Amino acid sequence: MKYLIIALSMSLSVTAKEFKNFKDTYKLSKSKRSPKKLRSLYYAVSKNSEKDIGALINSFVKETRPNRFVGTSGHKTAQDYIVSYIESNVRKNNTSLKTVKFVPDIEYAKELFRKDLAASKDKLSAVNLKKWQRLTNERIQQVDGLKSTNGYNIVWEKKGIKNPNEVIVVGAHYDTAAYDLKNFKVVNKGRQPGADNNASGVVAALSLINILAELDLQKTVRVVFFDYGENGFLGSYDYVKNLNLEKDIRVYSYVELVMLGYDTLTQDKEQKLGNMKLYYSPASSGLHKAEKSIAQRFYGKSSEGTFRVDFKVSPYDFVYGDNTSFQKFNIPSVVFTQNWESDSNATRIHTPADHVNSLNIKTLHHATNNIAMSIASWALDL
Repeated sequence: MKYLIIALSMSLSVTAKEFKNFKDTYKLSKSKRSPKKLRSLYYAVSKNSEKDIGALINSFVKETRPNRFVGTSGHKTAQDYIVSYIESNVRKNNTSLKTVKFVPDIEYAKELFRKDLAASKDKLSAVNLKKWQRLTNERIQQVDGLKSTNGYNIVWEKKGIKNPNEVIVVGAHYDTAAYDLKNFKVVNKGRQPGADNNASGVVAALSLINILAELDLQKTVRVVFFDYGENGFLGSYDYVKNLNLEKDIRVYSYVELVMLGYDTLTQDKEQKLGNMKLYYSPASSGLHKAEKSIAQRFYGKSSEGTFRVDFKVSPYDFVYGDNTSFQKFNIPSVVFTQNWESDSNATRIHTPADHVNSLNIKTLHHATNNIAMSIASWALDL
């Protein structure tokens, strides 16, 4: 039930009119591009403003209405938006950008759904088992209908100057899905803005690109916008299969950015703001030790700043993101996300209620800068 619980050609219209609001909003002078200390990096990262974060997520969600379901016009617009934003806003020195078409492995997704249900049978009552079986069948039918719909991963890379074969992969999925959990049905039409899940991750990734593009990195960072994230993680599954064929690189870690905008005080069990999570695999996983070390390194470097978000490092069997594809191929993976134990947005995601007004933009801003400190400090050898 792990996957089930959470589960629960037009041209781009934005171009110059929308992007003029972001053009040149993040630029560093030549003297600031090679920080030697964390405090200098903190200065560079801090130039990424809350105003720009808010404008960007509003723009992305607005332009991709009513939803980003795979194969829809909003889904295609999301692809165009991401590419156009990077081409219009990001310094191109030592960078590359490509869109990679793939044929989704539908049978893999269907088997994933079946295994998930089978693993949960002993935990469900007879009534609930019947409901989840019905939803599983609907999800299988939905993904079966996408057999002829190609997926598109968007890959941005900045090569390291000193150690280009040392790589971190950062990812965020851009598609959406909707479910009616009252009636245990898949929703194939209608409004699903997907602000938290996962426009927040997309915006954090775009902002990270803005920052990294301005820095003289020593090691390589790839930022990938995954397709089919809501349909068996097929975009990341295809990507990591091909990544495994690249024999001349060493992947330090995969870093998942998902649901980074939800943060409340009144609904939070701890009654705190800014208590987010950086998850790594539990002790039962063979990747536990490596992922714990990576998460602790990221936390230590990011805490040098004074951002109003604390990504508490926690072991957790996080099966709701593209990290699962990388872990399947034995690549250490960590997840920057909301606090799922204390302040989860589970009732809004995959529904029309997942809109920008439900998010805490200040938290999204500070979370993005915190993540940038973590990734950039590694890539700069700080």
